[in-house]
Amino acid sequence: MTEDESSTTFEQVVKLLEERGVQFNLTVHAPCRTSAESALVRGVSLSSGAKALLLMGLLKGGGTRTVLAVMSASRKIDNKKIRTVE
Repeated sequence: MTEDESSTTFEQVVKLLEERGVQFNLTVHAPCRTSAESALVRGVSLSSGAKALLLMGLLKGGGTRTVLAVMSASRKIDNKKIRTVE
């Protein structure tokens, strides 16, 4: 197993940012359950962040569909509308 295979995704991302000379701030905190909690920990507005949602549903012809939705942290999903999307 190589070093890259044994390191965590977090470590790989930090290493890549450092190698590319990207300036970033690392904030260590307890896990957050909501986007609002995350914004509070970061000291920024809710709308400055993004949230990723994994949406899974059944297709009319059978089978399932999985979609990764990335949206503003200040927005909410209407589950009733999502159920009608194919």
